[in-house]
Amino acid sequence: MACYSTSSGRADRWKTATFESFNGRLRDECLNVEVFFTLADVRDKLERWRQDYNQLRPHSALDDNAPEAFAAQWAGTAVPGSAPTPYPREKPAIDDSVEIPS
Repeated sequence: MACYSTSSGRADRWKTATFESFNGRLRDECLNVEVFFTLADVRDKLERWRQDYNQLRPHSALDDNAPEAFAAQWAGTAVPGSAPTPYPREKPAIDDSVEIPS
């Protein structure tokens, strides 16, 4: 079964790459490694992998900190109402005159 987006914007292409990267990690680190016996077993193993991925594992976008550690560090130094950012990022310039074939 294939899913296709009806939108062809640049943001959608970026999202697709992000989703494919995540799906590859899930497949390589969990689905291809584990043996599932029941639906409850699937849910349990996926939940443990999700918690590891979202809370314990270092992420390069967070300056190689685990999300929980980064959140705790940020909470201790943050100005109320500010958004957490590990380092300043500049958005790349987009040349809208170039048409990318889909």
